[in-house]
Amino acid sequence: MATGLFALLAGWRQREPMYLLFGAAALAWVLRLLHYTWQPVPSAAGVAWADWLTVNSLVWVVALTFAFSARLVGLRPWRIERAVLLAAVLLALASLPGIGPLADYALAPWIYAVTGAASVGLLLVVGARARKQRDVATVFMAVALWTMFAFGIHDLLLMINWLPATSMFVMPFAALPSMASFAYAAAVRHARSVAEARRLNVELADRVQAAETRLRAAFDELAVIESKRVLAEERARLMRDMHDGLGGALMTSLAMVERGQMAPAQVAATLRECIEDLQLTIDSLEPAGDDLLALLGALRYRLGHRLEAAGLTIEWAVQPVPALPWLDPAAALHVLRIVQEVLTNTIKHAGATRVRVETATDGDAAVVRIADDGRGFDPAQAHAGRGLGNLRRRAAELGGSIDFASGAGGTTVTLLLPVARAPR
Repeated sequence: MATGLFALLAGWRQREPMYLLFGAAALAWVLRLLHYTWQPVPSAAGVAWADWLTVNSLVWVVALTFAFSARLVGLRPWRIERAVLLAAVLLALASLPGIGPLADYALAPWIYAVTGAASVGLLLVVGARARKQRDVATVFMAVALWTMFAFGIHDLLLMINWLPATSMFVMPFAALPSMASFAYAAAVRHARSVAEARRLNVELADRVQAAETRLRAAFDELAVIESKRVLAEERARLMRDMHDGLGGALMTSLAMVERGQMAPAQVAATLRECIEDLQLTIDSLEPAGDDLLALLGALRYRLGHRLEAAGLTIEWAVQPVPALPWLDPAAALHVLRIVQEVLTNTIKHAGATRVRVETATDGDAAVVRIADDGRGFDPAQAHAGRGLGNLRRRAAELGGSIDFASGAGGTTVTLLLPVARAPR
């Protein structure tokens, strides 16, 4: 009974039909062996029910053993399996005491005879498979079944008085090899399942490692491709920027010099501006990271002498500002050109004596503010030119904005740069 309950629990938890059949067969054996140790209620009804349980329990044992053995040897005759189990159920119903047409204990030997005859086919099939497969579990099952069949024939002959009355019933002892073969088969099946699970785990681990190796190689390849792409884009950006800025200025100046339209002083000023523009492009490639103040410090170093030569006093009032994660070389060049162009306009057009560059934080934006004490200009008229338009375009490329405030007391240019910029 303990073995049967354990097998039923394991079969229910694992959804394993073999364990369920094992458990049901064990409990059927328990019912079959009751009449050897248990006395029925001393009444006609009690004796009738005890006889019914004695006869049908053996039928259940044979039917469940058939189903278990068929699955063990690799047969899946599900139609025959269901027919056998259905026949056992119908026989139990037909022999119900006081109800069924076979409710007569005198018919028990004949029921046993039919059950034994039906078992012969199972014995032959299992025996043939045991000889063919030479599997220990199958051979053990075949031996147990033949033992149970031989013991059953012995008890049947004893019931029909073909053996001396002094002989004893030996069928109860058939439960021992039967349950032992069941347990061994279930243990072997469980061991094979565990071994298969371990094999699959090892295979899965190998596949995962192989896939990880392929992914790592793919990521390395993508990194190389991405590096080449970034390098190509940076090269194209520098070429485009130098062609539009430095190249255009040099070609224009060369044409004017060849026509004699530029004085040496103008040529020197143009060359100086081109050199500063080239230096600005180089500065944008320096790894400033996300530090806006370091970028402005490099610009101060480049333009300081030019501002002093123009008679301007420059005040740097920079305060710590949040880091700008998006400040790559392309964005750095936009910032540098904006500040450079504002300071160049101050030198050329403002007539100022003092210029102040300061930084601050405004909410979730970094602020760069440039103020001078020059004559100022009318922003409405200046909007018609390309100067302010270029500044606004560069600020928009950075995801920020730029404002101009100008009057008799001077001009203030405010550049707002967002800390977090949406991907472009």
